[in-house]
Amino acid sequence: MKYTIEVTKQDIKVGVRGNCFECPVALALTRVFGTGVQVYPEISLPGINPVIRMPDAVRKFVRRFDQKEPVQPFTFEIETP
Repeated sequence: MKYTIEVTKQDIKVGVRGNCFECPVALALTRVFGTGVQVYPEISLPGINPVIRMPDAVRKFVRRFDQKEPVQPFTFEIETP
């Protein structure tokens, strides 16, 4: 199944740098999949195996966010088995 995930300004505002459970991407995924989402270096979703490869745009966003570089809200798609 394909999902469109939206990382919002609020996710960026409250997201925690260097925290794979509370970064903005994890917060956005949690809205869709519930608790237990982990982002690094792949996306781990509760009850879904195998883990999902992070799209390149997500990798770049996480790297920039963790390095305190400016980031903007964005959307991305993932597909689950």
